[in-house]
Amino acid sequence: MRSRYSAYALQLPHYLFKTWHKSTRPSLQSLLRQEDIEWLSLKILAKEQGCQQDAVGVVTFTAMYRHNNQIAQLSETSTFEKVQGSWVYVDAKH
Repeated sequence: MRSRYSAYALQLPHYLFKTWHKSTRPSLQSLLRQEDIEWLSLKILAKEQGCQQDAVGVVTFTAMYRHNNQIAQLSETSTFEKVQGSWVYVDAKH
């Protein structure tokens, strides 16, 4: 979760593509066209499962960002799945 937030903040679309589950992943082209967003902070609110032996993990977070000189927040509960030993983002509920 934190690495994906950092990838958004640092504008690393290839990393986002690589860490997105292939069943829900957008095209790399769409990730290359990122909006002008400045990510300001990330707060992890809850974590369910996601231990070494689990295959699915759920993370609830709030991220603050600036877009068009307005500060806003994104609150989400994200599902991750372990694929070949690495956690990948599957989907989210807002």
